[in-house]
Amino acid sequence: MKRLSYYLIAFVFVSILGSCDNQNQSNKNKVSTEQGVAAISFEKAEHDFGTVIEGEKVTYAFRFTNKGTTDLQLTSVGTSCGCTASEYSTDPIKPGETGKIQITFDSSHRLGMQHKKITIRSNSKPEFNTLNVYAQVIEKKTKN
Repeated sequence: MKRLSYYLIAFVFVSILGSCDNQNQSNKNKVSTEQGVAAISFEKAEHDFGTVIEGEKVTYAFRFTNKGTTDLQLTSVGTSCGCTASEYSTDPIKPGETGKIQITFDSSHRLGMQHKKITIRSNSKPEFNTLNVYAQVIEKKTKN
């Protein structure tokens, strides 16, 4: 009989602890829903620089809008090659506002068709977005 009482007390104790954890989880879900979601939307996800003479640096600004319900924060903008650089603001973008990511491609020592990827990480859904730039790099003609 004593043993049954111990099991009953242990069962009640574990049940109470379990319900407390579920309540905390429920509150966590409520908070994340109330905070909203950022959503980045690009005007276009790729740009073709066309024909570029070797050694030229060309620049393009990808424009985007925060179509979410909370501030959009760009965490990082990475490029697939050291020949491609990015500039962007780390200031939060409010819902409905726009921003830009400026990409500069240096064609030095890059003959032929070039395809470079830019990976954007932010607090949006999805967390990662990819942009693409293309260029056909031709050899610089020298005067004889």
